[in-house]
Amino acid sequence: MPTIAVSAPQEEIDAVSWDFEENLKRLEEIYESFLEILRTTTLETLKQRAAAAYGEARGGSHLLAYHQAAHLALHCGQIRTNRNLYRKTCGEPARFRPENPSYPS
Repeated sequence: MPTIAVSAPQEEIDAVSWDFEENLKRLEEIYESFLEILRTTTLETLKQRAAAAYGEARGGSHLLAYHQAAHLALHCGQIRTNRNLYRKTCGEPARFRPENPSYPS
């Protein structure tokens, strides 16, 4: 989706909890809200929102469900990476690290 990348204010960054369970619960709440909005949106309104968000790039093959699933999967990958990095900075072994014989430990 086209966007202008801007830095988030430090206060907003600092306001995010380090509690994984709390953050997961919040993500579930936000996702449920998204689904509820989607359930109550007409097809015409959805087409208008897609046109506003994607412009000419939206094309006939763009599927909202696929985009949303891919978007959520990318966030899960970010969370996994951040958790691994945090564990390593605390002297703990990284989780979800496949053994790679071509890259020695």
